[in-house]
Amino acid sequence: MEDYHKQFVKYFDTVAELHKLGYEKFRVCAYISPNGAGYRCWLTVKQNSWKECGLFCDTTDNELAVLTHNCDLPWDYSDITPHENALRIIEEYRELSRFALGRDPEYVEWFKLAVEQAHNGHYIYAFAEYTNALHDGYTPLTMVDGRGLPLPPSGDCDTQTMY
Repeated sequence: MEDYHKQFVKYFDTVAELHKLGYEKFRVCAYISPNGAGYRCWLTVKQNSWKECGLFCDTTDNELAVLTHNCDLPWDYSDITPHENALRIIEEYRELSRFALGRDPEYVEWFKLAVEQAHNGHYIYAFAEYTNALHDGYTPLTMVDGRGLPLPPSGDCDTQTMY
């Protein structure tokens, strides 16, 4: 689990770095796999996250959502900094990055809470077996019983179908 923790923290730090670079519309939409063994994390943009609950995203447009199982990217980023990793994401996902460029200060501030929790070993997610942020009214955190974080700001996506 220690290796996953380092990887998850670096992933969250990378998204925070993307925000610092002016790509504030990048968003993280995560959930726990049905068997509880995997952390499925979508890297997406505000345009693709739901209006009703910003933790969910539309996964039908592959240009606006990249699935990262257990925060794993197609390259090894264990030995590079979050800044270097952010630059690689911008280069590798040019279309997604184009949609992420711009201001979203409310989400950036909310995401700082998620990064802080990640450093403490608690990761945000939208839903799992018996938890659903949309219905519960808060952002669940792994390894935390009860209320987690407030819900993030809503997105812009009208397509709101479950995965």
